[in-house]
Amino acid sequence: MAEATFKTESNMPRQPQKPQTIRTLTETTFTKAIAVRPFYNIYGVDTSKKWASQRIMNECAALEFIRENTTIPVPRVIETGESEDGTYLTVERVEGIELGEIGKQCRQLPIYGYLLDGHQKKDCGACQAVANKNAANFIRETMLPQLAALRSSVSVFNGVVIPPPWVTEHDRRADWIPKVLDQPVFVFCHGDLGPQNLMCDLKTLEICWVIDWENAGFYEEEFLHLWAVDSNSYYEMYGNKDQLTTLIAFLEQNEELRSTED
Repeated sequence: MAEATFKTESNMPRQPQKPQTIRTLTETTFTKAIAVRPFYNIYGVDTSKKWASQRIMNECAALEFIRENTTIPVPRVIETGESEDGTYLTVERVEGIELGEIGKQCRQLPIYGYLLDGHQKKDCGACQAVANKNAANFIRETMLPQLAALRSSVSVFNGVVIPPPWVTEHDRRADWIPKVLDQPVFVFCHGDLGPQNLMCDLKTLEICWVIDWENAGFYEEEFLHLWAVDSNSYYEMYGNKDQLTTLIAFLEQNEELRSTED
């Protein structure tokens, strides 16, 4: 495991840091660029994303792979390239709102000037509960069965292993060695399936798009069931040390499986 880099108060950046990931919206497109540069948290620890360029190319490949092999709704890729902000991916702009944003206001139309029981104009927990339930059903009934059918005997996709963010924030090693087996036991996973990456239709409160596939890849089936529809459950995955230990054990290269290096 790579050692974390700490910065002292005397050499901490004095100017606001430029985000490593730059997101740009136009009327018809969405562009994400990831630069190769450090990004320090409030404790002076470099928490920048590793494999910046590979992440973008991995997401591009994942989007096309999902569009070709499933009915899971994902944005259409327009182009990839290099810019001053790093390697970038441009996709079509999709309609909808992040799942976690639904409850900021009521999404139901008033009836004779009144909202339905349990609903309120702002901070509408009722609307958020409906959207969360719809999202959970979508994941269980639409996403997981289709992803589970996409299998590989190698735990790598598009030439790189990019584990979920809760793993890479805990374990900062330089790279992860893929495993090769005789049977296709690895399933395709989103890798960061939380409310920020599920887009909802404002009228139906149903999931209409699944975005941000940069951590996608082939993993043990246990990874397929790591998802959340609310922020609290999502961030619990970052702090669940027992679960992280188990996931890292799955990811680590076992000596008897090192067929790629024999």
